[in-house]
Amino acid sequence: KDDASDLAIFLNWIEKRKIEPHKHLIWNDFEETGRGIGAKDVIKEGETLITIDGEELITTATVLKDEKIGKILSGELERLVDPSQLISIWLMFQNSLGHSSLYFGYIQLLPRMFDTPIYWDQEEIKEITNPLTQRKAIKQREMVHELYLNALEVMNNHRETFNTSTSFYSFDSFKWAWTCVMTRSVYVDVNLHFDSPLKDFKGNMFRGKNKWKENHYGLAPFFDGFNHDPNAKVSGSFNPKKKVYELKSNVEWKKGEQVFICYGHHNNSTLLLEYGFILKDNPNSRLDLKLEVPEEFYNSESASFLSQLGLSPSRSKNFFVDCNGFSWNYLNTVRVLLAKDEEVQSIWNVLEDLPISEQNEKSTLEFVQREALKWIESQSTIQEDESILNSNRLSFHQLCAVKLRLEEKKLMRNALNLIDSKKKMWHITY
Repeated sequence: KDDASDLAIFLNWIEKRKIEPHKHLIWNDFEETGRGIGAKDVIKEGETLITIDGEELITTATVLKDEKIGKILSGELERLVDPSQLISIWLMFQNSLGHSSLYFGYIQLLPRMFDTPIYWDQEEIKEITNPLTQRKAIKQREMVHELYLNALEVMNNHRETFNTSTSFYSFDSFKWAWTCVMTRSVYVDVNLHFDSPLKDFKGNMFRGKNKWKENHYGLAPFFDGFNHDPNAKVSGSFNPKKKVYELKSNVEWKKGEQVFICYGHHNNSTLLLEYGFILKDNPNSRLDLKLEVPEEFYNSESASFLSQLGLSPSRSKNFFVDCNGFSWNYLNTVRVLLAKDEEVQSIWNVLEDLPISEQNEKSTLEFVQREALKWIESQSTIQEDESILNSNRLSFHQLCAVKLRLEEKKLMRNALNLIDSKKKMWHITY
């Protein structure tokens, strides 16, 4: 592919749309990120980086108003599972039209491959050693395949429009389209801000589930060229009065700088699962955990206490390790579950960051230390991972996985050191 030619076609297409990027924005290739958007001259704080008319956002409203497939898909809403399928089917259809598509200028510039785990092979998936992250990756792959089979059923009912025997409607094509939607969309409440036929269906569509409430995907041409920086100082939202999506800069960008947006305050496992990359120095780094406590500690009384304290009886909400050690939810859930009958009245101490009792605190720290050591022993060592990284024999996917698990090990080691310090404060011997 001639990338320069593709970009020229895209920028020519943008000029004919109601999409207005700042005059000093320019597409470029950057060493750290690859293709992105930079400033060819100073962009001042407070200036608008881009304005996109609501009609230019590619949403479910776009799909259902499409002259060629809108009516067809409007009649199939009850059979589909998720709003993302509508835009994915539309993307596959537009892609099949080639140059005759009104959106060819945009679609031909979209990446053809991604690095999210649904594109990984089984051996690469095994390199993700955190069970929670690996399970999410496998579940994501299974879910996308199920969404495709469901979409294929719908398209097979209309083969005069969707030639499902061609590669344009294969699983690989759906995977590409779905990933475009999930990695490149802005958040916009389509039900609220757009004249969409979906408003009339609500709970009766998408197999009767409440998935219609998740109708918030909007592909945003040009905007989706901005790369991610967790510290990016920009603000973007849909302006309901002007009916445009606006992105404003909250800092000054110097000439030659890459202009970033923030995809969200995500840790590296989330960035990997949802976008296909990790950050070297991610300020949101954390290791998600599952709390493994014997079932006899769980009963209706303990579940009630946890709920009243705003903790999670399900044992999975906000349980993690970050640079500050084990999360508040993790530690206090353990404290509550280990509390003895005579300590129940002191359970509310946790809301003021006070111990329930001296014995409870010692039991909690010992339990958490055992869990940390158990987790560390189930993993490869930091030295082994560093040796693998230095071997230069890894695919990009394997490289991401090993870097992620190395970061997670360092977080757990630091958390263990913090537990050790707390144990010394309570004079707990090993």
